[in-house]
Amino acid sequence: AFHAAPGEESAELASFGVALRLLDAAVGVDRFGELISTLTWQALRPMGEDWRFYIAFFAPDGTLLHDSEFYPPPTALWYPTAQWDPAQPVTVTTLPWTLDAERFVLAVGVYRGDSWQAGERLVATTAGDALPRFEDGTLLRVGGYRQVDGNWQPIQPAQDGPADAIDAQLGEHIRLTATDVPATVDGDELAFALQWETEAMLDFDYSAFAHLLNEAGEKVAQLDWQPQDAIGLLPASYWAPGQPVVDHQTLTLPDGLAAGQYRLIVGLYNWQDGTRLPVAGADAFPGDAVLAGVVTAP
Repeated sequence: AFHAAPGEESAELASFGVALRLLDAAVGVDRFGELISTLTWQALRPMGEDWRFYIAFFAPDGTLLHDSEFYPPPTALWYPTAQWDPAQPVTVTTLPWTLDAERFVLAVGVYRGDSWQAGERLVATTAGDALPRFEDGTLLRVGGYRQVDGNWQPIQPAQDGPADAIDAQLGEHIRLTATDVPATVDGDELAFALQWETEAMLDFDYSAFAHLLNEAGEKVAQLDWQPQDAIGLLPASYWAPGQPVVDHQTLTLPDGLAAGQYRLIVGLYNWQDGTRLPVAGADAFPGDAVLAGVVTAP
């Protein structure tokens, strides 16, 4: 009915309220090749009440692919949290599921009641805000996974950020600290990376823009998006202060792009009214933008 892990101390991934802590998370496949996730939990105190686990699989853009609300893990039914011994970690495994995707993001929450949407939720906390938390801090983004040779492998955030240092302050708290923009155009797309960082928690999800300008200052290509990291969507209000967010994007180039030099400018704006965050610093560009790099089209 349930699987109990060895009762040894372990570093936790997150705490949920004062009731539970998440010790570990793993993703794999069963003997039929279907997706399963395994979460190791521990009660922080005798609870005497039943909490439910919300386990969700999202696409990198934030679209929900599948969740456990109507497919609860058997452990939660046969060994409810009201019976858990705080000295004994418990392994909770999801029911197998065939996920029609090459990548997904694993997110976890704890709630009480008949549904995740309407139930009482516990707020997640992590050491140093190491893992992003969505939906008012109740939904923990555990990690991202991609399919490799029939199995699921964790997506590792880049160890090194973009190489080219940038001096740009956007608004009161955000900095663009580095970029990676190729020196020459190769094909019909321009892949680039930006490294954002905030000095304080933000209360608004700014949209980002990238414009490619020709030598006359005319816009020849444009991209608008919500920032992301290697795992998936990561809007600005979820950035942890002091933790860089490396944002990889691809700009589609127009057919027959003329030879010459082009400037890639980027910035952030309020998507509700189009107002850009003001930019200061050595790499500020007129019009509240940042000069991210110069590209040559052969």
